[in-house]
Amino acid sequence: MTANTVTLNAGSGGETIAVDRISGDDYQRVKLVDGTIDGTAVISAGSGTSANAMRVTIATDSTGIYSEDVATPATIVGSAVLVERDDALSAITPIEGDWAGLRCDANGALWVNAYNAEGTANVDDAAGGTDAGAVMLAVRDDNLTTLTPADGDYTTLRVGSTGALHVTDPNTATVAGAVSGSEMQVDVVASLPAGNNNIGNVDIASSVALDVSAATVTVDLGANNDVTIEGGAVLGTTGTTGPANAISVGGTESGGTFRELNVDSNGNLQVDIVSGATAGTEYTEDAAAAANPTGGVNILVRDDTPGTLTSTDGDNVAQRGTNYGAAFCQILDSSGNFVDTFGGSGGTASTDDSAFTSGTGQGTPAMGFFSTDTVNAGDVGVLAMDASRRLFTSLEVNNAGLATETSLATVAGAVTGSEMQVDIVAALPAGTNNIGDVDVVTLPSLPAGTNNIGDVDVLTLPALPAGTNNIGDVDIASAIPAGANLIGDVGISGARTTGGTTPYRNIDVDETEDQVKGTAGQIYWIHGMNMTAAVLYLHVYNATAANVTVGTTTPDLTFPLATQGDTNGAGFTLDIPNGIELDTAITIACTTGLTGSTGPAANGCIVNLGYA
Repeated sequence: MTANTVTLNAGSGGETIAVDRISGDDYQRVKLVDGTIDGTAVISAGSGTSANAMRVTIATDSTGIYSEDVATPATIVGSAVLVERDDALSAITPIEGDWAGLRCDANGALWVNAYNAEGTANVDDAAGGTDAGAVMLAVRDDNLTTLTPADGDYTTLRVGSTGALHVTDPNTATVAGAVSGSEMQVDVVASLPAGNNNIGNVDIASSVALDVSAATVTVDLGANNDVTIEGGAVLGTTGTTGPANAISVGGTESGGTFRELNVDSNGNLQVDIVSGATAGTEYTEDAAAAANPTGGVNILVRDDTPGTLTSTDGDNVAQRGTNYGAAFCQILDSSGNFVDTFGGSGGTASTDDSAFTSGTGQGTPAMGFFSTDTVNAGDVGVLAMDASRRLFTSLEVNNAGLATETSLATVAGAVTGSEMQVDIVAALPAGTNNIGDVDVVTLPSLPAGTNNIGDVDVLTLPALPAGTNNIGDVDIASAIPAGANLIGDVGISGARTTGGTTPYRNIDVDETEDQVKGTAGQIYWIHGMNMTAAVLYLHVYNATAANVTVGTTTPDLTFPLATQGDTNGAGFTLDIPNGIELDTAITIACTTGLTGSTGPAANGCIVNLGYA
């Protein structure tokens, strides 16, 4: 807010001062400044007034002002807190909720309330007790239950019917857990110290396991060098039926009679399998087999999808089998190596380029598979056949495949009866070779001439009738019969409805490879257009799209596509009469650089071409 101003002694040009104009009256605005000579530092007045009194903020650097958690100085300067002396406390005028001054006794000691809520001191109820103090009360709770306060809340103490305080020692549960019935269970966790003291005369009240593996136990034998057990049973012999001073081991049979365990002449314990397994005869390795042997049955673990076990080399494992009970096995050769593949499902596997004896040699029949799926280059696959079990084959002439039935139909169409119809589309070269052994059955008289038909030697020639035809300078003596075939025409001239190239059109060629033809073929013409403002590059690959990675695979042909600097389009048309041969497949792509894999915008490159 902008302050109002008043000019002192306006008639004679006095000083102008700032005022605060309230209801027409002007109050001079005064600022507190540093009181030192020539001091002008402004002093804040405690942020306003309260109850018409100016607020004052005590400066933090004033003497006698101390901060919390700071070491006390040797000499303390500050303001004293005054309290009212009241030697005999009595009720004061302020009521509950009012501010009241502190009080002290004649010694200046501050009065504090050490009384209970009723304001009276309690005397201990014990006999002869006279000490005064506050009684700690607890809630009687004969049967402890869960309290309403949650974990972390304050709550009262609880006592039983006798006034005894309920307490819980966390170790109590640990001790209680070691008690079984009326006995404390103890584990000896460290070695017992060495010594030669006897533990009195110990009576073993029940069966225990005595471990004497690392010590010697001395037993006082009876008169007959035996040990008598309560009840009259005797363990050990006098030497009449066994080694002297030896303790026998036995057990009580179902009838109550004590029986010793027996061993054979070699000391081997005799064991009969009476349950849990099939009893049978044990056989020695490399001994003759019995005629009708008996023994236990081997059990397999069924494992329909066998895999690697968690055990390691050298562990005992259970044998696995199929859901038919057939055991899995691993074939080894004579050197102990694993054999994972075999020559076939039957017969003898023959070595490549080895002799085969007809009638006695064995082999596996070749099977065909009726399917239309394909395999990748380098993969193994079964032979393909049709539904009539006819094997699919691919005919080749001079390593050039006749890929389709159309090719076979074309060849078959050139055969009339038992003869192949051939059109000679170029002049025969001169030479000395004979065309087989040509017999001319009927030949008109040969007038004089200078042309040779490839240098033909006529081995057998009948009498030539008179005529006017020349050999080499051929006069057609009669009209050529009507027909649709052209002599020596390869499709360049004449009106035709079939036999042209196959058209291909793509209005969005980019960095994603596009397969024109998945097998060998030839390109006869190309028309490419660049519809962008920058030069593009059309790439041609002799490979399938699956085997082309644009930017990595080297193109077989690259055609720059010029631009007019705008999107009006520029390009080229290329006619290739003899064709460009691509013996694997025809795939194209377009990029913005001579190398790399960045393609043009949508519809930036348009390609039309003719192929066969």
